[in-house]
Amino acid sequence: MKPIIYILSILLFIGTNENEEAKKLLESYVSEMGDVRLPKEGNTYYLNMTVKNQFRQNEDGPALINFEAYLTRNQLRYNSDLLSIYQDSSEVWAIVHSAKTIYLSDAEEDWQKNYTTNNLTGVQLELIKTGKILSVHQDKNNDALLNIVLQPQVLFTKNTRIEQVVFLFNKKLHTIKKIQIKYGLNHQIESQEFIYNALELNHENTEESPVRSYIFKKSGELIEKYQGYQIIDNRS
Repeated sequence: MKPIIYILSILLFIGTNENEEAKKLLESYVSEMGDVRLPKEGNTYYLNMTVKNQFRQNEDGPALINFEAYLTRNQLRYNSDLLSIYQDSSEVWAIVHSAKTIYLSDAEEDWQKNYTTNNLTGVQLELIKTGKILSVHQDKNNDALLNIVLQPQVLFTKNTRIEQVVFLFNKKLHTIKKIQIKYGLNHQIESQEFIYNALELNHENTEESPVRSYIFKKSGELIEKYQGYQIIDNRS
């Protein structure tokens, strides 16, 4: 009987260590991303992501969203099938494609800070540090990938209705490739997947044109894909 207990205790110890190492990997990555500040002059941040929503009932929300975003020192460009945003230090152009409507508004001071990753770091670190790692599994098709299953702390779940988070972590690149969030029964969304197709903090495409050039021709007319859209000016 003692050899069996001894073997089980070793397995439990190995599993615990593996879980702690996985938690440290996640904490380290999120902390590093939290240190990311605004791009330097001439540098571009690029994000390409896919979001998959699984609804509990027939909801009107989109099941799949693909988007890409470019952030420079002076400008944001965001594009998806639902919404496009072009912003600089003075104005914001938000284009709702389904409504064929273009909204113009004033840009806030320090607007760039809303789009840097450190805004979410506190919440993410709280989730990871206070949560419990349930399991860590190596991906069958790629040894560099780890599936890390995390159960949030009770209070965190109460506040967010998030019951479980699954991270797909690339050990070789030291980055999160996918996050799956599972919600409680009282949430309209059953689960969400956030897939990082690309995340580059030194993107090669550093060309930057005035934000209006993405919407208007030089003549002042709307470009072809926005023909027929109405413009609502909400500037103060």
